Amino acid sequence: MKHFLHILLALTLAGTVASCTYNNGDIGIWFGTWSVDTLKVDGNVTHLATAGDTAVNYFMQFQSSVFRLSIVGPYHDADENFGTWQEGEQPGTMRAWFPDSNYTYILHRFPGMELDNHFTVVRRNNRRLVLTKTAANGHTYTYCISKNAK
Repeated sequence: MKHFLHILLALTLAGTVASCTYNNGDIGIWFGTWSVDTLKVDGNVTHLATAGDTAVNYFMQFQSSVFRLSIVGPYHDADENFGTWQEGEQPGTMRAWFPDSNYTYILHRFPGMELDNHFTVVRRNNRRLVLTKTAANGHTYTYCISKNAK
């Protein structure tokens, strides 16, 4: 009986841990924190913001239907905004939007991001994503992101 209880406890613990990691199920390669390695505007590489001599890091994070943008400064100070994301109805597309327009200050610091973003997925694998979008200002933004966070 004691052996049975240990097995039951181990299975319960494993189920609890798995459900916390993947809220509402496994979302595949999208899950996790992605670092913006390169940003291109109209095909030209642009430099991301810096704070003095130290680069500021930009991240996109995916979990379940939650999309998070974050900017982390040199002293680990962070700005973030939460929205919703989903793979598009058309293959190779993705949408991320921010329903609460009261918290959009980070969108002004994250180049090309708007309240409603429609991306084309140019490249996608377990470690690398390339997303493009045309913003309301007419510029095309290309985000080259990797799963190995900085």
